[in-house]
Amino acid sequence: MKKYFLFIPFIFLLFPNILIANTNIVFIDRDKIMSTSTAGKSILNQLNDINEKRLKDLEKIAKDLKNKEKKLITQKNILAASEYEKNITSLKSQINKYSIKKKKNINKLKK
Repeated sequence: MKKYFLFIPFIFLLFPNILIANTNIVFIDRDKIMSTSTAGKSILNQLNDINEKRLKDLEKIAKDLKNKEKKLITQKNILAASEYEKNITSLKSQINKYSIKKKKNINKLKK
């Protein structure tokens, strides 16, 4: 048994090529794969379609909020002060919801 323990290190010393590993380092360009493969093109098209739909929805909401703001500004002198403040806080909360939704959509697209 002791002979085998002495014999094994001796073999490794005689044949150092056994210990040298043949490793190849390869880099993959994901952007090129995504832009040239059919599956990648399909995924990019789907992502672009989803992004366009979300942008249209966000633009529609933004236009609506701007119209509400203009309408509120024109009614400033007509409405009572308390009613005007109530409408302003409501508009601000809607704007905050819009900005949160916009950030979520951007984060989803990045993922």
